Amino acid sequence: MLKKILYYFSNYEFYSPFYAKKIFSILSKKKKIIFLLDVNSERQEISFFCYHDIVNACEKKITSTGVFCWIKYENLAKLVGDIFPEETIILWQKGPFLFRVKKKTSVIELYDRMYPKGIIKDLWVLCDRNYSGDDNAEVLFSYICNNVNSPSKLKKVLFFKSGIITDAYSTKQREISLSIFKKLLKHCDLYISSQIDFDNLFFLSTGSKFIFLQHGVLHNDLSSWFNKKRISLLIVSSKMEYDMILSPCSKYRYTGREIAVTGMPRYDNLFLGRSVDKDLILIAPTWRNYSAGTRDMDNYIFSWRAILNSPVLSAIVDDRKMEVVFAAHPMLQKYLNENMDFPSFVRVKTDNETYGGLIKKTELLITDYSSIAFDVGFSHGVTIYYQFDRDSFFSSGVIKNNEDKKAFNYIRDGFGPVVDSLPEFEKTLPEVFLSGYKRKYIERAREFFEYNDANNSSRTLQAINSIRNSLDGSTCD
Repeated sequence: MLKKILYYFSNYEFYSPFYAKKIFSILSKKKKIIFLLDVNSERQEISFFCYHDIVNACEKKITSTGVFCWIKYENLAKLVGDIFPEETIILWQKGPFLFRVKKKTSVIELYDRMYPKGIIKDLWVLCDRNYSGDDNAEVLFSYICNNVNSPSKLKKVLFFKSGIITDAYSTKQREISLSIFKKLLKHCDLYISSQIDFDNLFFLSTGSKFIFLQHGVLHNDLSSWFNKKRISLLIVSSKMEYDMILSPCSKYRYTGREIAVTGMPRYDNLFLGRSVDKDLILIAPTWRNYSAGTRDMDNYIFSWRAILNSPVLSAIVDDRKMEVVFAAHPMLQKYLNENMDFPSFVRVKTDNETYGGLIKKTELLITDYSSIAFDVGFSHGVTIYYQFDRDSFFSSGVIKNNEDKKAFNYIRDGFGPVVDSLPEFEKTLPEVFLSGYKRKYIERAREFFEYNDANNSSRTLQAINSIRNSLDGSTCD
C-alpha cells in the first residue's frame, strides 16, 4: 500500500503535474504519489497522474515523466485501498484556497463532498468570446437549432454573446446581465466553447463538463496552458494534432478518452464556400505578450508596417486588382489599428465583417504564426508565414515550439513559404500566385485534414453525445 498519496481537486484549474512534481517531491519525500484529475462516477472510473506505471488501466498514456490514465474504482482499490490511510495527505483546491482532510475518507465520499448539488441536467451553455461569436460555438449552436428535434432538450441549449442569450428551441434572444450568465455557468451540465481562457472557466462547478471546440488548429505546444484546465472533450481536426497530444514525448496530460477527431464546426461553412471567387489578400498578425512601448512591441509594429507599405505588395495589388484587409488579433486590435501606418490600398477589418466571410474570399494570407492559416488552407488559399521574431516569440510566453519531430513544422508542413525578413518576403510574394506553386500547398492542406466535407458540426455533436452517454445516457438528438 502506498504510504503517502496526494489527491488534488479543482473546480476550475489545476497546475500542470510537471510543475506540481516539485511540490509533491517535498511532501512525499520520495514516496509514490497519485495526482487525481477527475472522477466519472457513472462509469465508476477515476483519472489520475502518477510517477510509476499502473496495470489494468482502462485508458493510459505513458510519458517520460509518468502515466496519465483512467482506472476502474475496483482497480484503484486494489492499488491503494478505497479508504485512505490516516497518514495520507489529502489536499484539493476550491477557488484559490487549499483544504486539508485528515480523517479516513473514501474516494467517492471526498468527490461527492465537492460535487455541487445544483447542476441542471442537460443544460448546455455555448459561448465563443463573451463579446463576439463567429466561431465554432456559434456555428455548432446554429447546427443544433436546425438539425435536432427534441423540444425538451433544445430549451436547455443556450448560446451567449454580447449580453444576449438565445435558446435553441425558440431562437428568441433575451438580454441578460453578466451575473445571470455566471449563474448559468455555475449550474450548467456542459460548457461548450472555442475559448479556454479563465474568464468563464473560473465560474464552472466541479461537476460541469468543459467541451473545448478550440479556436484554431493546435500546431504549437500549448501544454502549459491546456494542462491547467479540466477538459472533458477536446475537438481536433487532424491526425497530426491527435498524435501530437498522445505522443509519449508530449507534455499534454490528456488520454485518447478526451480527444475527438471531428473537424471544427466552422469548417462546414468554409467547405461550402470553396467555390467563391478569391480576390483578397488578408494580413493577420497574431497576438504578442508584449507591453506597449517596449522594444519588442516597437519591433513588432515596425516589422508589420514594413509589410503593409511594401512597394512589391502595392504593385501586385494594383496589377491583380486585389483587395487588402488588415485583421489584427482581437487582443491587440485597438492598439495596432491606432499605431499602424496604413497605405491607401489597405483597409482595416470592420466589426460587422466575419472572419469566415473574409477567409472564403482570401487567395493569400500573410501572417506570422496564426492558426487562421489552417482555415485559409482548408478554403484552398495560400499563406506566407512572416516570422521575423521566431526565437523571441517562442520564448516569451505559454506558446512553445514543438519539440516532437512528428508535430507540426512550419517549413515542412505549412500551407505556404516561411520568410523571416522583408527582402525575402518581397522576393517570395510574386511566386505564390503561380498556379503550380499554389497547387502544391492546396494539396498539402487537403492531406493535412482528416475530413474535407461539411459534416464537422455533425461529428462534433456525435462526439459530445458520446460524452453524455458515458455519463448518464442523455443526448441532444
